[in-house]
Amino acid sequence: MKRQVLVKRKHRYTQERDILYQGICDVEKNDDGWTCQYVQESKETTVQIRIIATKTTMKIHSQGETESMLVFEAGERTKGWLTSDYGTIDIDLDTIKYICRDQMITLVYDIYHGDVLSGGYQIIWKLKEAS
Repeated sequence: MKRQVLVKRKHRYTQERDILYQGICDVEKNDDGWTCQYVQESKETTVQIRIIATKTTMKIHSQGETESMLVFEAGERTKGWLTSDYGTIDIDLDTIKYICRDQMITLVYDIYHGDVLSGGYQIIWKLKEAS
């Protein structure tokens, strides 16, 4: 089914805010959660996003000029990866907060390279019926 989605991001340490996406997404619901797919377009690039969200875990797969797979689990440190011109880069993701509801997901996480904190974000996905 088609849904309106608004994706907002805030950097945990600089407090910088931006809107990652606002538009239509394809949503499939199941007993354990939902899957959402959309295409982020900007002047620089086009990125396909696929999110698989359950009550306890979330996977974000993005594919464009680069590709990444991020896996989050409430209260856990998990692994993710992204590709670059230099090859695949492995990262650790520390999920501070993860809440998955029918109309909204809240995700708060830090990114580590080894034991070094390299950043952190809060991302909120808000879904509503497409008009």
